[in-house]
Amino acid sequence: MDDTTVTGIGRITIATICTPMHLFMIWLFISRTEYRNLMSFKIMISLEIVDVFHLLAHFSAGLMTVLRSKIHKVLERIVGAVLLSSWVGLAGMVFILALHRLVIFSAIRFVLAREKLIFYTLIAATWIIYLILTVIHLIEAGAVDFSTTACSFSYRSTPLNRILSKTESYTIIFCLLLAFICYIAIVFWITAKKSFGANKLKIETREMRILVQAFIIFAYMTTLRLVWMFGSSWYGTSAIIVDVLNICNCLIGGKNPFLYLVFNSSVRWHFLSMFKVRKTEKNITVTVEVQHMDHQMAAGFGRITIAVICTPMHLIMICLFIGKNEYRSSISFKIMVCIEMVDVLHLLAHVSAGFMTIFGTNISESLERVTGAILLSSWIGLGGMVFVLALNRLCIFNTVRLVTANEKMIFYILMTGAWFVYIGSMTIHLTDAGAIDFNIATCSFGPRETSVNNDVLNVEDWTIITCLLLSFVCYIGILIWIAVKKSLTTKKLKVKASELRILIQAFIIFAYMAALRLIWVYGSSWYEKTFIVDVLNLCNCLIGGKNPFLYLIFNSNVRRHFFELMKLRKPEKNVTVTQRPQLFRHRRLAEKNNRDQLVFMNDKYAIGITLIVIASICLPIHITFIWLFITKKEYRDHIAFKIMTSLGIMECLHLLSHFMTGLMTVLVTNIHVVLERVTGAVILTSWVGMAAMIFVLSLNRLVVLTSTKLKVSSEKPLFYTLSALSWLCYLGVLALHMTDEGAINYRIRESSFSYVHTDFNILYLEVYESYWILIFLVLSFLCYIVIVLWILFNKSFRPKHIKLERREVRILIQAVIIFVYLAALRATWHYGVAWYLQHVEVVDTLNILTCLVGGINPILYMCFNRHVHRVAAIYMVLYSSVRRHVFGLIGMKRFKESSKAITVSVVRTQRNPSK
Repeated sequence: MDDTTVTGIGRITIATICTPMHLFMIWLFISRTEYRNLMSFKIMISLEIVDVFHLLAHFSAGLMTVLRSKIHKVLERIVGAVLLSSWVGLAGMVFILALHRLVIFSAIRFVLAREKLIFYTLIAATWIIYLILTVIHLIEAGAVDFSTTACSFSYRSTPLNRILSKTESYTIIFCLLLAFICYIAIVFWITAKKSFGANKLKIETREMRILVQAFIIFAYMTTLRLVWMFGSSWYGTSAIIVDVLNICNCLIGGKNPFLYLVFNSSVRWHFLSMFKVRKTEKNITVTVEVQHMDHQMAAGFGRITIAVICTPMHLIMICLFIGKNEYRSSISFKIMVCIEMVDVLHLLAHVSAGFMTIFGTNISESLERVTGAILLSSWIGLGGMVFVLALNRLCIFNTVRLVTANEKMIFYILMTGAWFVYIGSMTIHLTDAGAIDFNIATCSFGPRETSVNNDVLNVEDWTIITCLLLSFVCYIGILIWIAVKKSLTTKKLKVKASELRILIQAFIIFAYMAALRLIWVYGSSWYEKTFIVDVLNLCNCLIGGKNPFLYLIFNSNVRRHFFELMKLRKPEKNVTVTQRPQLFRHRRLAEKNNRDQLVFMNDKYAIGITLIVIASICLPIHITFIWLFITKKEYRDHIAFKIMTSLGIMECLHLLSHFMTGLMTVLVTNIHVVLERVTGAVILTSWVGMAAMIFVLSLNRLVVLTSTKLKVSSEKPLFYTLSALSWLCYLGVLALHMTDEGAINYRIRESSFSYVHTDFNILYLEVYESYWILIFLVLSFLCYIVIVLWILFNKSFRPKHIKLERREVRILIQAVIIFVYLAALRATWHYGVAWYLQHVEVVDTLNILTCLVGGINPILYMCFNRHVHRVAAIYMVLYSSVRRHVFGLIGMKRFKESSKAITVSVVRTQRNPSK
């Protein structure tokens, strides 16, 4: 094993250990009020999320390093983009954390609302920069390449990348320098207070620990960055030092959870209590419920993770065994296909069980019954198939030789019988008499107490034991036969290596299943503890999870075909001598065209997936805010929020259209003519509607903030009329674009829509829409100029007469940001044609920024409105009461009996310590 392989395994190990720790910390900081209400922990949550992306990218980089392969172009580009952009995101968050420490320790005091506004804005700006840089690195001009020799990522030599590398380096240095200045200021302030005003210096121990932790993060990152930047002459000649630096780079995101455990006793207490390492005498009821929930979350996530990883592997193996003739003609692989199918159903049931475990609910009675039926019946199906596979191995290795037709008939009958028993058992468990219930206390399924269930379970237990016992007898027979042949007639013993590997694989499957079944049946007195039950549930999930990896380990052909499928190895083709020389010339030309097409397709995939992700994230948030503005009286009665509701509805339609555009871009097709026309019409018409609504919002700000006072009876009809006219214009233009004369076409190369060349489009629609948008943006600009002049005039000459409410000022700032973003983007689209048509990547970036028109408003609502922030947090399921109402809304019920039962058992234990 060389140094590079060790480095790859080191990266994978660090990422595998630290990522769950990070996820636990994020969950802890969000779920606990004592952390959620502190600004420093809110900043740390953002830092943790960036760290998780950083670690996941290092996990993929470790796989590439071990395999000495890029695996796939798209994966290479995503991993490189995340790794390089993470430095910018982490540096920004480190500076914000340092600035917050300065505010806490120095004499700088803000109003709470203003402090939140400042730090929320800084966090949002850092996230936007981080995401924009990631998106830029996903396009061809800003791509990042993985070197299989150096096992690291580097910028591709392009003009844009040369600018990007300098910009990112300066941004990181600037953020770290600002953070350093903040820490110097803190040290000076503490020193001055200690020297001249020691009595007034009161520093909380918790804040001091957070300061030390933040400084360690800053110092580690700064040191590593300086070594990377200025130590190239030192580490460039040594591959070992580069490997060590890569591992240290991975530890940027790996050290933080351990710092939390070292410097924060409450975090340490919660972490240890999750693993039952520490018991508490205080608040026994609450502690046990917390521990139960922690185990519940861990067990549920474990099940879901195993199933999500292993199910695609199973499906690949099924397709491989069915599609390749060398497997399809073998009886043993036909039996394995049946095992794989049962395993897939088994894993899908474990996904449902994992969600039930996490949410603490059966979700739905039908789902509970189906999941339980599949899980319990899978034992019978797998037991039968394991016996059939063992019998097949006995026929292969023993002297029992059957005619091929008879052999096929026997094993087909046995497989059909196993399937009938499996489906019959499942059908019985779907009835009321044989129903299976989900026990939230143990996070497992158990039979309902009925007379039919008792008989069915006895039959199932004996069936499974019989199948496993017969399998054991088959393997004993194989061993005896091999031993006898080896002892008596060595020359006649001919065992194929492939058959022997299948035998070992089949025996491992049998041994694992038999051992687990024996523990479940006879170890009930041993595994009464919830933690052991959780481990057994995960081992039960792994019954269906281990098989694909056994195929890859024990079968070289399967491994080769799997690597070819994942593009880790080029397929071997038998080129005959009789092929003409022209074939190779055509092949070279085709390969060149394919490379060009691949570059184009990679960009399309990146842009399309980005559009889909942005729309998928922003659309639910938009709908939440619209629902909030409609249902809450304090927003419903405010004219500005009514206008924002209309603007939000238009932006939702805009995001839906961009979602469809992303699908078209990924699939490189317009999907359907009608869908193309509707999507293009909504995207181009949205500019008209949003420009009009922005003008109405700016006019509302002018009326509210200046001395232009209208009666309520006059103000409402005015803005209602303007909003209605905006909607009429929006819908009218949308209807015109639905006609053949005003149709819109999708251009695959630019991933954008354009007007069809018709007289109506060129002479009327395109011109009038441009002027319409321009007029409303100019009118909005004039409104904001008047507002600014009016405020400056009153501040200078009539300071006593000016009284501005904070909420109205915040709405003004939010409206100005929306206007500036839309106006700048529109000006770029309108006047930068000669510039961006020469560069496809610029068009792609503009498309993403256009999609973000619908994504910027929710962030602004969160930043500029404290009440919206609080209410939105409630509606984002941060409190259990809301979660209960949401479950009730969709027909789900939460169990409360489990926590009560656990509480009672603990109280009894405390009363009788001797027991």
